[in-house]
Amino acid sequence: MYLPAGYVALKVDFGTRLKAKRRQQRLKQASVADDIGIARETLSRIEQGRPPRGSILLALLAKLEMDISEVADPDPTNRGLAFTGGARGDDLLAIGHAILEKRRQLHMSLEEAAKLIGLSAATLSRLERSQSPRSRVLKELPKYAAMDLEDRQVTVHHAKLQEFLASPCS
Repeated sequence: MYLPAGYVALKVDFGTRLKAKRRQQRLKQASVADDIGIARETLSRIEQGRPPRGSILLALLAKLEMDISEVADPDPTNRGLAFTGGARGDDLLAIGHAILEKRRQLHMSLEEAAKLIGLSAATLSRLERSQSPRSRVLKELPKYAAMDLEDRQVTVHHAKLQEFLASPCS
């Protein structure tokens, strides 16, 4: 489970908070789930307290117009926890969120986007969830090669994915 720097854990009642906010906005589970690219059943499990994967939490928070501080406890040491930490973790999260947002803006399913880009749906899903730290779709920036792995920055290396992310939303 990835949490942004400054947060150590999800609040015990994070699922209840998400559900209350969704209901306050009079949104149906199916509608919210579809908008962020997950199954309704997955959203139901999240609302019951199962931690979401990768960028799904951030997409859900954006959809419900919530801040991470509403569902996560601050980290007193300010270290943060991530699937992959440091600059690399931040880059993976940003790339995953960008892919998910672009797909949502274009109203594309995971399968449609994967076919357009030329990746498997599983690979694209892992990228969206920031859980592909060693994918051939990504590359480390050369000037960081001498650094520890988690401090190296990464960028998108796959040409069609770069085009997808740069394409206008029409």
